[in-house]
Amino acid sequence: MRQITNIGHAVWSDICHYFEVNKDEFKARVSFNIARKLKNNLNITESEMRNGIMIVDYVYDKNSSLFSEKEETETKSHTEEISVSSIDLSLVRKMSDWEIKARTLSDSQRNKLYYLATGFEKLHDHNRIFVLNCLGKMKDQGFSINEY
Repeated sequence: MRQITNIGHAVWSDICHYFEVNKDEFKARVSFNIARKLKNNLNITESEMRNGIMIVDYVYDKNSSLFSEKEETETKSHTEEISVSSIDLSLVRKMSDWEIKARTLSDSQRNKLYYLATGFEKLHDHNRIFVLNCLGKMKDQGFSINEY
């Protein structure tokens, strides 16, 4: 759930527009519904969460520029002890090691986290936001940042 809500309604609106331009009505509709529900503090259905995670994975793979600085300002703080700017390589490595065993993220998220931890991808601001979103989901499944 946090992976969906952390992105914020403004970025979900941008994602909706991206899919409208690319003529993918299903993903545009799901993105629109998530944006609307986040903006109005409404409950997101289980189906919308599943589809939203699929959409986030797709967008990270195809057009990560949609996740701009606007996302960082829209990101809801679900943890007081860490912010986007404080995410570093040692935390990413710890998260990747834990995720390999726990398997709470999708395959593409797990792979991207691994690539960041091993240095195949750079840890820039967009990827820090990605890591923060993964951190929220992993914390829900028992990952502890206090050991970091």
